[in-house]
Amino acid sequence: MFNNIYGQLQVKKIISNQIIANNIPNSYVFVGQDGVGKSCTAWEFVKILNCDKNVTTSIDLEPCRKCSTCIKIEKNIHPDVHYINIKKHLFNKKIDIKNLNEYLVSKVIKYSYESKWKILIIESAENMDISSSNLLLNVFDRNYNNLVVIMLTENKEIMAVKHKIIFYSHILFFKPLNDTTLLKWLKLNYPLFVNSSKIQKLIDESNGSIGKMKLLIKNYSKHLYIKEEINNLLTNIRKNKLYISEAFNLSQSISKNKEKTLDYIDKIIDIVSCNINYSHSINILKLLFSARSLIVKNININMVLDNLFLDLLNSNLKI
Repeated sequence: MFNNIYGQLQVKKIISNQIIANNIPNSYVFVGQDGVGKSCTAWEFVKILNCDKNVTTSIDLEPCRKCSTCIKIEKNIHPDVHYINIKKHLFNKKIDIKNLNEYLVSKVIKYSYESKWKILIIESAENMDISSSNLLLNVFDRNYNNLVVIMLTENKEIMAVKHKIIFYSHILFFKPLNDTTLLKWLKLNYPLFVNSSKIQKLIDESNGSIGKMKLLIKNYSKHLYIKEEINNLLTNIRKNKLYISEAFNLSQSISKNKEKTLDYIDKIIDIVSCNINYSHSINILKLLFSARSLIVKNININMVLDNLFLDLLNSNLKI
């Protein structure tokens, strides 16, 4: 059961026993940092409860992932399964407290349309308004036995201070994933990174979170792409294969954001500084540092880069 969820053996065991015993609480609070499996476990739990092929006596219970219910849940279009990210909706002002409460009432109080269980997943539950959590408590008092509310939070303390509902909920703690589990996930999803010299650094910086590891890999891959792009740029300049039109197009593409432009120039500086095959590197670095200084002073970025590439093209520098 929950075979596609990494780690969290204690959590999986508790929920599995509750499913087999058909003893499902109305309310759960999943506590833990982002990226350790709270959301994945919640959605897997939902599929197991409502799967058309569900056999509750099976110890290795898994959703079939093929029935219409599983497919609808996967696409987040099932009429009895609802998801809301409080932080996303409230902080981005997509929905106010009044409309949120109306949404909760309209989605939760009604009986199930298709499946046995009506389920509400609330992401960033610590940001929920007190009136919203009290509304859910009132719903529980009406004995909606087929209702399950799963609240996901990083901060149990805030939940406990703001919301009484936490004291009526089954609290499950999601621990940071260990190095072995992170490596197992990495081997399955990004096998090319397993042999990387940065593998241990990647695991250490993930702090037990697959979510954070995904972000680190994305940034690292982007860094490698930019590094390759810069090497190609310098090679083309050295071989006089960079056309002015190409230089201007590159200038326009990387000048849209000041911080990203400075980062790009810093990467060029790093490559030039570390590569002993580049002759006249001091003169090149002077051009790069001068351009960087102008951008920091808020001189037009596109113009600074145009001039930088023209200087490199026209100065006969052997890069």
